[in-house]
Amino acid sequence: MKKITALLLLSILFACTATFNWREIRSDEQGYSALFPAKTTFEQKQFPFKDRPIDISLEASNAGEAIFAIGTLKLDEKNTSSDELLAAMQNNAQKSIANQTATELLKTSFTLAGEGSSKVPGEGYQLAGKSPDGLHRIYWVYWVKRSDNNQITRLYQLTAIKAFKQKPTEKESEAVTEQFSTFLGGFRPY
Repeated sequence: MKKITALLLLSILFACTATFNWREIRSDEQGYSALFPAKTTFEQKQFPFKDRPIDISLEASNAGEAIFAIGTLKLDEKNTSSDELLAAMQNNAQKSIANQTATELLKTSFTLAGEGSSKVPGEGYQLAGKSPDGLHRIYWVYWVKRSDNNQITRLYQLTAIKAFKQKPTEKESEAVTEQFSTFLGGFRPY
């Protein structure tokens, strides 16, 4: 009886301190709402493209030794082609993990915030394999574009990545797939 009580107490304790504490983050300035598994940090950086820097806003969190991030690049289509930048970002993503199989660009859609069933297209990669540092990684990266009437395009990059010292087991891969799917499913651009 004491063992059962101790196990029950331990299970309640672990349930209250879950690694993944999903929360909705609204970023009106960046134009989205999203689910993150832990408290986020925000920073602004510059992304080099064609010898000129492009500002990128980055919202990110860490949970369960995985990183979840949304980068937002605001582009004036008169000065910077979102299609060219997207192609460069996709090319860079493919180089980050040495896959044994061909990389397939996956098509998906994301529900617009506050618009019920309206969706916007997106595309991305679900990569797994060794990275240049020798660690095994599961790396999902997706992109979504939204343009307004002023020829300003927001290019969103959704990234979820987790490293392993050895190739992840099937159980570990399934857990990561569930976590990464929750993150992607929670992204809603305005």
